[in-house]
Amino acid sequence: MAQRLVRLICTRCREEYELPQEVVEKLSLPPGHTHKFFRGAGCVNCNGSGYSGRSGIFEMLEITKEMRALIIRNAPPQELEAQARRDGMVNLRTAGIALAARGITTIEQVIAETSDAW
Repeated sequence: MAQRLVRLICTRCREEYELPQEVVEKLSLPPGHTHKFFRGAGCVNCNGSGYSGRSGIFEMLEITKEMRALIIRNAPPQELEAQARRDGMVNLRTAGIALAARGITTIEQVIAETSDAW
């Protein structure tokens, strides 16, 4: 299991905006994915930061029979990652993007907290 804390957007000054194209490309968002996300404008409630509170994003690798077999035979990381995806694992970056798309955190927070995990 892996986890990271991300800052939450202040609910009183939250505003919608469209991601710049270079960020869309960096995130490799699928075609048809909305490029509208949220950020805090800054207000008295959040002391001008645009954030209020924190939440976790999580990644959990379930050791299935198939995964165990790959681990035992010392399979390369690409095979382990492919099997984890087939088993339904959601990585930290994907979990963070889902939170950002729902307006809970910013895409910048997701990138900052998952850069080493991607």
